[in-house]
Amino acid sequence: MKKITLLAMSLVMALTVKAQGSEDVTHLLTNAGFDEQTSAEQTPVTGWAGEFQTQTASYPNFTATFAEKWCGSYVTGTGQTLEEDGVTYYLLSDFSCSQTIDVENGVYVLGAYVIANNQNLTRLNPVHGVLLCANEDTTSCASGNGVPAWHQVTTVVADGKLTVALRTQSTSANWVAWDGIVLTRYAGATIEEAKLNWVLDELNKLSETALTLVDGTIQKSLSDAINATVNAIGDVTTYDAGAALLATLQEQVAAAELSAEAYVHLVTALETAANELSQGFTEGVEDFEAAVEVAQAVYDNATATVEEVEAAIVKLQEDLFTFQMLNADGTIAFDVTERFMTNPTMRKNAEGWSGTQPGLEYEVMEFYDCNFDMYQQLTDVPNGMYKVHVQGFYRTGGNDSGAAYQAGTENITAELYANDASVPLLSLYKYPVSVMGVTNDQVLNDYVNMRVSTNEAFNLINPELDMPYYAENELTVFVSDGTLKIGLRNSNHGGSSWCAFRDFRLEYYGNFPGVVLANKIAEAQSWLDEHIDVLPEAAVAQLQDAMLNAEDFTYPDLDEEEVQTAIAEFEVEFASVKNVVAQLDELSKLLAKADELVALEYPGVAALSAAYEAAAAIVDAGAGLAIPDDQTAEAYLKEAVAAFNAAILAYYESQ
Repeated sequence: MKKITLLAMSLVMALTVKAQGSEDVTHLLTNAGFDEQTSAEQTPVTGWAGEFQTQTASYPNFTATFAEKWCGSYVTGTGQTLEEDGVTYYLLSDFSCSQTIDVENGVYVLGAYVIANNQNLTRLNPVHGVLLCANEDTTSCASGNGVPAWHQVTTVVADGKLTVALRTQSTSANWVAWDGIVLTRYAGATIEEAKLNWVLDELNKLSETALTLVDGTIQKSLSDAINATVNAIGDVTTYDAGAALLATLQEQVAAAELSAEAYVHLVTALETAANELSQGFTEGVEDFEAAVEVAQAVYDNATATVEEVEAAIVKLQEDLFTFQMLNADGTIAFDVTERFMTNPTMRKNAEGWSGTQPGLEYEVMEFYDCNFDMYQQLTDVPNGMYKVHVQGFYRTGGNDSGAAYQAGTENITAELYANDASVPLLSLYKYPVSVMGVTNDQVLNDYVNMRVSTNEAFNLINPELDMPYYAENELTVFVSDGTLKIGLRNSNHGGSSWCAFRDFRLEYYGNFPGVVLANKIAEAQSWLDEHIDVLPEAAVAQLQDAMLNAEDFTYPDLDEEEVQTAIAEFEVEFASVKNVVAQLDELSKLLAKADELVALEYPGVAALSAAYEAAAAIVDAGAGLAIPDDQTAEAYLKEAVAAFNAAILAYYESQ
């Protein structure tokens, strides 16, 4: 938290003068921009050796043409095989795109934008085995899907030869591409002088980063250490001394970045705590205010270590959760996403998610032309009412310009689900790009058609809802056993169906009295789903009416006595309908017993046979059993059981 000294700043500025000799020599490479192809998808690329080919597409920091090597999920003969969940995937084998040139001796820095990822198995990202090479020196490369990342490698040339390359070596990637190549030379009268010029330049650039960190909020001892290191740069006269100082400064900057990040998280936690205290809650306020004061004291302590700051964050988050649970009465949503979910945004990978693995590009996940079930199983969550949100949409097949959506006939089979609750995802066709203001040209019939345009749409705010477009997917679920399964699924996809999504969010409302009733309703619905084929229509209607009436008492801010009365009334209705199944089972048992008794041929066999036929007709009718309007199904079946029992007893007495 101490600013860098004026002496240190003057030294930083002076370094740009002292570190002379750097020169952009990209022009020494033939076709460095990959633009000199003689045909589309040319292999090898003009001026380069190896198996890469030219390709044209629009990606950030790539020019119109770049060099790539790719293999699809099921394309044979292009790479290594990987078996997973009964599917064979193909990864790239060992390929390269290289060029060797004659150069002056010196230090060379090769930089390039590189795409290196696995499009089909997001769990393999970040990938390994993709190397940017300058002679024998290498650096590992990885990136998002279709999002080039900058990488560079440094080498010393002492024999006048330089080989630059992008290589795959036992890689987990299925797609590698590069463009935007820059080659820089640091010259000098000797190799040592060239190396000195390079290390001074590296110190110069890193010092600028250090200056920014010191000017922010970090641990004071780190500020002092960085100041001392920067002050020592002016004394560097040899490469070895500069390299040692660079290593020291790199370690200090890494530690300072961690310290700065920890302070940012602590500030966020303090701001969240202040916001919750401003809501007018009444439970546990004094204890939580004391907890906030403790965390604020850590932030104000210039000597606090990263470990102490991180511990303060964890403690404040725990105290915040306790405070929220004390005040969760159903009237306000508490965001518990980060507390219970792993990787809820899914903008980089699918880590933490089970089941079907989605594809990723431009921070957008997708399932294309397939059935899927992707989920997270949460445990030890508080019982009560939750709302689950996700940003996303579904297209039932190929783009039909929204015709079925407009006609009201579109069948959305993809669902957001949580435990037994589910809702269909929004339709792609709810928002035309002309309404949202999407500027990317990857659209079809006025709707987003690729993940790059979808990413732009997802980043735009819907002014009517004050939230991003396609973010209003939500459902309510009631938890009674501390477990919550959240996911997306589709078991009946159509050809060319498309589901795009990201950013799950979980809100907790509390375990107020109505939640108990809501869980009983959910239990009843599950039971009804299992028995609906055998229940008379009257019994089904009875339970459905009871559930509908009970839902009016599942909300917060209701009188607890009213809710308890509603619970008791609902339990009576549910028990009545469940007893219908019990009475049908009893009739079936009596029928089996009567089968045995008939063989005894007692005098009353005719009367028993008539009672048997009446009971069998009831059991055989199943869901189609007609119930008199003035009786419940339970009462009707109880009478039927009693009558059949009486007939059996009379049969015994007739012997």
